[in-house]
Amino acid sequence: MGSVATVESVMDVRRGMFVEPRVRSGVGLASHQALLGFDLVAAAESHLSLFNRMRDYLHGEPVDTTWFTLEAQSVSCELGEWMENEGKARFGQLPSFVRLCERHAEFHYYAEAVLEKIRSGSWIAAEQMRKQEFSQSLRRVLIMLTELNEDIRALSC
Repeated sequence: MGSVATVESVMDVRRGMFVEPRVRSGVGLASHQALLGFDLVAAAESHLSLFNRMRDYLHGEPVDTTWFTLEAQSVSCELGEWMENEGKARFGQLPSFVRLCERHAEFHYYAEAVLEKIRSGSWIAAEQMRKQEFSQSLRRVLIMLTELNEDIRALSC
């Protein structure tokens, strides 16, 4: 039985932000990704990237903001598209898949809510939401991606 990729999120509690995920991969990664039809590690990294770019923007770093609106929306997200189509057809019966769908929608809800606070000029409220609700929703997505990965791995054994 080969190992598969898992994503471990690391929370910097002092600053309320996620740092880069540590990804463990092993012998079975390529065949596991082929079974999934989707790269869950890349999905985790893209959501972490959105979270970190929003942090950078709120902290005054120059960021291309043209991506904000599209990436904050679940419908333009590769993971969201996979879950609505192939993922749902193949794994929709798994409780971890259903929970991932719920957590993923929550993540994009908070991404849009933080952006709305930025647009209305409520920068402090946006940063507070990013550190609290948005941060926790990212954590839950990463956990559910790992759980789904483990459940699918168990099915393939």
